Amino acid sequence: MARILAYFAHPDDETFGIGGALALYAAKGFEVTVVCATDGDSGLNRLDENDTARLAELRTEELRAACRQLGINEPVMLNYRDSGMDGTPENDHPDSLHQADMDELVDRFTEILGAGEMPDAVITFDSTGWYGHPDHLKVYLAVRIMYERLEENQRPPLFLACFAAEAARYSAKVMEEAGEEVPNTFRDRSRMRYSLDMIPIVVDTSSVAGQKIAALNEHRTQMGPTGIEGRFPPEILKVRTEREYFMQSGHHDALPDIPPFERHGGLFGEPPPDPLLPFPIV
Repeated sequence: MARILAYFAHPDDETFGIGGALALYAAKGFEVTVVCATDGDSGLNRLDENDTARLAELRTEELRAACRQLGINEPVMLNYRDSGMDGTPENDHPDSLHQADMDELVDRFTEILGAGEMPDAVITFDSTGWYGHPDHLKVYLAVRIMYERLEENQRPPLFLACFAAEAARYSAKVMEEAGEEVPNTFRDRSRMRYSLDMIPIVVDTSSVAGQKIAALNEHRTQMGPTGIEGRFPPEILKVRTEREYFMQSGHHDALPDIPPFERHGGLFGEPPPDPLLPFPIV
């Protein structure tokens, strides 16, 4: 059976980043597995900000439920402690992923890679860690080191999931104009180095947008009681669920078995004249 393996850091990374692509693969009959390095215990609890003791347990169950919504396998949990955002005290906790021995992490990743048939693709974060999160960067580096240590014929195609800088700018603009609080991941765009003209692979996930929304809403501690529809305006929800972005490591111009999106304008507004920038920079 064809196989996809995705390495991420926290419960919800898998759905926010590439939930659409994972659902598309599952619908095509691929065996899809997410490896989650941490338990997410330093994240928010939007259901009850005073209930943090059970957050790791809750987020693990949320991830399992999200994977069911996407139609993919049970996740593989490595249960490192969530390191928190860059520069926070959680970075220094001895059990955090940030402090974990890199060789140990690489060995664990490699063992999972070799536990079944060679994957048709491995997917992880891009080199920015999306917005510089220390756990995202650690997972990215561990995957790259794993690839360096593998024999060339043992390296499946590697794809890096991206956040398009234009999408972050657009999302921040829409929320600011609506007088809503802008999440830090939209506000701090200095670390999002990849603009659309630098991203070679765009996947149309509009056909599974409903599935992605359902999976996101399983992450209830992160979405809050109103779900993602209550957190983001419809324009942003469309941006976050109908396109996903990838860079290739090597010489791949499309994900295996998923045709690349035929780029055109419209998702972020009127299409610009430059075909290399299918959406305007706002």
